[in-house]
Amino acid sequence: MSTSTTLVTPENKPAKFHKPRAAWRQRLVQAERGIGNGARQDSIFFVHIFTSTMILLAGGVLGLVHWQWMLVVSSLIMLFVAELFNQALKSMALAFGEVTPAPVQQALGMGTAASMLALCGALVIAGFTLGQRIVEMLG
Repeated sequence: MSTSTTLVTPENKPAKFHKPRAAWRQRLVQAERGIGNGARQDSIFFVHIFTSTMILLAGGVLGLVHWQWMLVVSSLIMLFVAELFNQALKSMALAFGEVTPAPVQQALGMGTAASMLALCGALVIAGFTLGQRIVEMLG
């Protein structure tokens, strides 16, 4: 009885049938990859994460009420959304190579301005909210 041995290589390996993901699940996977790529692309995300953690810890220590938590958390979420949008614009601008057209440079400037405006807004909201709670505790 002769047995023939067949070497299985990626070229002749039978393809497995993968059921396509549901649309909502695929969207979640893309969102997770987008957040990961945005965080790895620029170190400013780590600064935002550290600062946000400090703000949230201060809110926990000061005992913010529900509406104060909503203000602080929503402002921090808007900060991360603006920063991700700015990172997306930077990634798209890289497709142009060394010479970036003027409209793309203007779009990058607007994205940076949106990110800075969101940062300033988040800091003002967090500062007023935490400051109000400190005044309530001391007064």
